[in-house]
Amino acid sequence: MAADIRALTGVRGVAAAVIVVYHFGDVQLYGGGSVAYFRIPHGYLPVDLFFMLSGYVIGLTYKDAFGSGHLKDYATFMLKRVARLYPAYIAIGILYGAKIAAGLSGQNTPGMFSPSDIVGNFLMMTGWGLHIQPLIGVSWAASAEMGSYLLLPLLMAFTLRRSGLVCGFAVLVALLAIVAVSISGRGSSGPLDVVNGNSFYPLLRAVAGFTLGLAIFRFAGVLDRFSMTAQDVLLVAILLAITAAEILAAGDRLLYVRSAGK
Repeated sequence: MAADIRALTGVRGVAAAVIVVYHFGDVQLYGGGSVAYFRIPHGYLPVDLFFMLSGYVIGLTYKDAFGSGHLKDYATFMLKRVARLYPAYIAIGILYGAKIAAGLSGQNTPGMFSPSDIVGNFLMMTGWGLHIQPLIGVSWAASAEMGSYLLLPLLMAFTLRRSGLVCGFAVLVALLAIVAVSISGRGSSGPLDVVNGNSFYPLLRAVAGFTLGLAIFRFAGVLDRFSMTAQDVLLVAILLAITAAEILAAGDRLLYVRSAGK
C-alpha cells in the first residue's frame, strides 16, 4: 500500500463536509414535501471531486496490480472495496428501512419496493441505470463508485498501461461523457447533478471522473522533471486558470479543469 497523501485527505475531508451541509439544506417534512433552509451553489460537485480523487488514489495504490491479469489479485481488490463500502451502506440501509416501516418517510412505504428493488438495493446496484427504487436516496454515489471499481482493470488498461496517446484518448472520451451527462437534462439541482438510477448517466458520471483521476496520476510524475522555476510558473498559470474558471464558468463542467489543477 502506498503512503497516505495527507493533502488529499484534507481535500476529501472538506469535500465531505460540504456535501453533508449541502444535503442538510433541504429538510424532508413529515407527510411529504421539503423545505429549503439554505443553499450551497453547486454543492453536489464535491461528489465528482471524490470520483476523481478515488481514481487518483487507486492509481497510486494499485498502479502495479492487475498487470498480469490474475483474477485472484482482482478478487482481493474487490473484497477490500466491498469491505470498505458495504458495512456502512448496510447499517444506513437498516435505519432507512426502519424509518419507512415506522411510517416516518412521508409517501415512502414498504409496498413501493418490488423484489427486484430489494435485491438491487442489497447488491448496491441502484446507480447503474437498472430502474431500481433506491432505499437510500444518496446511495447512487456508492453504487456508481462500486461500478467504477468493477471496471478498474479496463480503465487502468487505457490510462496506465498503454501509450500516452491512448491515455489522452481515454481522457477525451471521459470529458465527452461529462458533457453528455451535463446536457442530458436529467440534473436536479444543476447540470451535473444527475443521480436518478433510471438512466446510466450516474454511473457514466462516476466512471468518467474515475478515469480522469487515473489519467492525472499517470501524468503527475511528469512535473518532477521540470525545473523549480518551470514548476513555479506552472503553479501561477494554474492558479490564474482556476480563478478565471471560477469567475467565468456558469455551468459545472469546468469543475474538472479546476480539480485537475489542484
